[in-house]
Amino acid sequence: MANLEQLAILHEGAEAWNRWRKENPDSRYRINLEKADLSNTDLSEANLSFAKLSGANLVGVNLSQSRLLGVDLSGVDIHASKLSGARLVGADLFGVKLTQVDLSYADMHAAQLIKAKLREVNISGATLGDSILVAIDLSAVKGLDSVRHIGPTSIDIDTLYLSKGNIPDVFLRGAGVPGAFIRYSKSLVGSATEYYSLFISYSTKDQDFADRLYADLQAKRVRCWFAPHDVQGGSKLHEQIDEAIRLHDKLLLILSPKQHGERVGEDGDLQGT
Repeated sequence: MANLEQLAILHEGAEAWNRWRKENPDSRYRINLEKADLSNTDLSEANLSFAKLSGANLVGVNLSQSRLLGVDLSGVDIHASKLSGARLVGADLFGVKLTQVDLSYADMHAAQLIKAKLREVNISGATLGDSILVAIDLSAVKGLDSVRHIGPTSIDIDTLYLSKGNIPDVFLRGAGVPGAFIRYSKSLVGSATEYYSLFISYSTKDQDFADRLYADLQAKRVRCWFAPHDVQGGSKLHEQIDEAIRLHDKLLLILSPKQHGERVGEDGDLQGT
């Protein structure tokens, strides 16, 4: 249970609390606010570092610009609260429930978000690095594409599956996920239709048909290697084609009477061959 003396000081406001902490430097590892009711309290800029807050009521609390280094928030239900600019370095967020929470510009370096539940969370401009994101759904988190990465972040396969692949590529790259894995991760965790990928081979004489077919396949979320979109300048064409054929599941060869008499690969007219 919470230390009643500490809780009373905290209810006086952030200024009184921070003053007490300065006067009691040895209290660093003895701050017990477990199961404390801090709902709708203004604790902006409060120093709660290393406090035990597991089981506390933090509904509607204002913790903007607060110091929460190494804080224990495991299992806490945080609803409609402000943590913008908060320092959550090394915080334990195991099983925390964050609903309608503003984490914009929060410092979450080395924070552990394991089995956390995130709903209507804004993480725009937040800092990550050496953080742990395990078994959480990131698909509805806002601002992932603007997160600042100061080091690699651990993201497990469960997080990719729970998020159904709906994680911005820029976020994954910043977290240190290999590019080749990012490229195929969405097909690995998506539907059966998304899993299959095609290498489209066709003659430029059938370009109009190939364009329409490619557009229809994209609309069905089938990944395709299509020369007009995927040929990269500066690399040898035949090497790109060989790699694409090897990496894609199916080869789709478009043949028509317009190609009568042509031999694949001789005149360069067949794309992707």
